Amino acid sequence: MPRPTTDGARPPGLLEPGLTLPGRVRVACTTRDGGYSQAPFDSFNLADHVGDQPDAVRANRARLVEMLQLPAEPSWLRQVHADRVVTLPRTDAGPADGSYTCQPGAVCAVLTADCLSVVLASRTGDEVAVLHCGWRSLLAGIIGNGVACFAARPAELLAWVGPGVSQAAYTVDAAFRDRFINADPGLASAFIDDDNGWRADLRAIAHHQIDAAGIGGRLPDLPLCSVDPANRLYSYRRDGATGRFATLAWIDTA
Repeated sequence: MPRPTTDGARPPGLLEPGLTLPGRVRVACTTRDGGYSQAPFDSFNLADHVGDQPDAVRANRARLVEMLQLPAEPSWLRQVHADRVVTLPRTDAGPADGSYTCQPGAVCAVLTADCLSVVLASRTGDEVAVLHCGWRSLLAGIIGNGVACFAARPAELLAWVGPGVSQAAYTVDAAFRDRFINADPGLASAFIDDDNGWRADLRAIAHHQIDAAGIGGRLPDLPLCSVDPANRLYSYRRDGATGRFATLAWIDTA
């Protein structure tokens, strides 16, 4: 297997969220750099369902654990673009698009390649969740389901939104827009008319739903567009066959 590749400009494979987090809560977000996968998954693909070589994915996941000094292997989900959020440690292996934990050392994780990730954490730093927020999951109410997992009241939570497709790169049709407007007329401002349809702002939709859920505070986003090649992220909209990058959150054990 070849050595991991790097771009030489930053810690290979990691973005810096630049967050001030409560207690022992930790958050990390990966890029496509610094791994073992070959094209079109080059090179730090963490998904085992996209057609990449299993040995490369295992090596990338092992490198992730080592690089972040994670207290445990991340709990990888079988994501289906729905609204289910599971509690770690898990008691079943069913599909889910988010995970929550109050157990130090359990690592929540989601994989994306244009969808947003949303991290929720209690202000006391003893509860955390990560949600996979594509349009289907947002429309289905995954943010509210994530909030419902917490013992802390919504006003005692913080939210952070990771990288994903930007409004400039996300053109949809009128039927797509209508789904959201019919569910919540307050989302009309998340869509801009253009010559090819409507440009949808998933980040604005997530912000609206975070606020509507009564979450007490929003930490500064990492608003990188996954479609822009300069950001070194995976994008299904741009490339089709491609890998996935990860957003992880956990409560450190020490």
